[in-house]
Amino acid sequence: MLRIGTKCSASSLSQKKMAFPDDTERALPLTSERTLLTRLTSKSWGDVDTSACTFQMNAYYLMSGFMNAITFSASSIWCGFQSGNTTQLAVAVARLWEGETTQFLRRDRQALASLLSFILGALIGRFVGNLMGAKSRGWMMIGTFIQALLTMAAAVEIWSSGQGYPGITDERFTGGVAWTDARAFLCLCFMSASMGLQGLMSVQLKTHSGATLPLTTTWCELMGIGTLFTLNRLDTARDQRVYGIASVFLGGILARSIAARLGSPGVLGIGVVIRVVISLSWYFVPSSPDAAVPEERVATTDSDKSKNCVSVTVHPVPV
Repeated sequence: MLRIGTKCSASSLSQKKMAFPDDTERALPLTSERTLLTRLTSKSWGDVDTSACTFQMNAYYLMSGFMNAITFSASSIWCGFQSGNTTQLAVAVARLWEGETTQFLRRDRQALASLLSFILGALIGRFVGNLMGAKSRGWMMIGTFIQALLTMAAAVEIWSSGQGYPGITDERFTGGVAWTDARAFLCLCFMSASMGLQGLMSVQLKTHSGATLPLTTTWCELMGIGTLFTLNRLDTARDQRVYGIASVFLGGILARSIAARLGSPGVLGIGVVIRVVISLSWYFVPSSPDAAVPEERVATTDSDKSKNCVSVTVHPVPV
């Protein structure tokens, strides 16, 4: 009888057991030096667990209500809800056939600036996100921090314009909008770009929160959930949409209340702080259980394992 097999040392088996798909750090060979930089790098390139980022998604929803309340209070423009801006531009085009005015009104120009900036922010999120990994921890932290930088730029612009105190238009149909000069336009553009970036990052995560921007879709999805009236148990799809709607409402209340006392620059400054906190919080989201071990580490482990394996051939023994 012939028996041909492969004998592996105990060290190779122990290294094989070290490869955990949900923790790239533990997949490192025993001989590798686990420095702080190595751990941070491996964790940053790993994907986050999308089922464990409820806090971050609700914080995004909060910022949607927060940012849109600022621009709507100042100029009746939504920096993140582009359905209204698109419809406003359509009305501006249709007004050309009325014969009364052919001017492109200031509100129409602001709506166009907001829409284009929103698209630009989303495109930045698309290309950079695909480069770094749409669900990677590093991109979620860096992308959210870029949102904070755009919000900071908006705060600086509206502060330098002098039109941000209080930045509220109480009589917008008679007195006009509160933001009128070029710097105010730049402020609106920076805010819209930050919302476009936030929306695309949220969509790429593919959670129950969606884009964290269009509440019309969220309301429709909530009404269509089968467990809508099953209140005796938790349901992730239903509860997350309820939390999102409540977060937008809370964000709008906070922004308007703060703007009435601190003005637009002050409320935008608080928005910067909130977004920095969200950016840092991504580091503590657990890694995705489906995260793959980097190829170079798998290759190293396999090569080490092959070195410790010896082929053994058993010759036939006459009976």
